[in-house]
Amino acid sequence: MNRVKQRKFNNLYWTYTVITLCMLLVSTFDWRTVLALFIAATSLTFVIFDERGKVAFPDMEEENE
Repeated sequence: MNRVKQRKFNNLYWTYTVITLCMLLVSTFDWRTVLALFIAATSLTFVIFDERGKVAFPDMEEENE
């Protein structure tokens, strides 16, 4: 993974974090709902789009072959 792509994903994760903090401070949503959305968005982005997710969570079917 090149450095530019890695920095873009890091900026995206920081954006998710800032939005979550603002929602926790300003909105009337339950804090568990906000954190669940944050974890879901971050996890899905990491596993599906970020190439580092393929290294952290290898596909078990590919390992067995």
